[in-house]
Amino acid sequence: MQKHLVTLSIAVVISIAATRACLGAPAGEWNEDLRRCLVTKDIQGGRVVLANDEGIIEIDVQRGTDSDSEAYTISFDGQPPIDTTPPKNASGVYEHRLGPFGTVAPVFSKARRMAISITTADKRAETLTIEIGNGAKAMAFLKKCNDYWERQNRKRR
Repeated sequence: MQKHLVTLSIAVVISIAATRACLGAPAGEWNEDLRRCLVTKDIQGGRVVLANDEGIIEIDVQRGTDSDSEAYTISFDGQPPIDTTPPKNASGVYEHRLGPFGTVAPVFSKARRMAISITTADKRAETLTIEIGNGAKAMAFLKKCNDYWERQNRKRR
């Protein structure tokens, strides 16, 4: 009887772990991607991506209707907006920069909402308001991820 109970308990634990892995993060949470050093949050018709590219937090809104000429302005909890246009000749994974990790992380960690104003030449302006949820956890992951990849790159040298 005890053997069956132990076997059943193990099967339940494995099933729960597999379900969590398949379903990803709970609704409203940021999905973490260690390989790409980014977090994503699902929105209607796409997702919002935050990436840590060598200490710079970049943002992208990925939807099927995106245009290369989009301009983003980001604000947290109604605070003054951040222009995400990168400096000339800047390189990065995404075109839009929130700023250095040390500047962005404290604000993002405490904020409840992020408003993303998107303007393009061919459409009228659109604003997405996103509930941040556990922003501190998302920022901690991006920091941990950046540190991990810095260590890996140092080992290869």
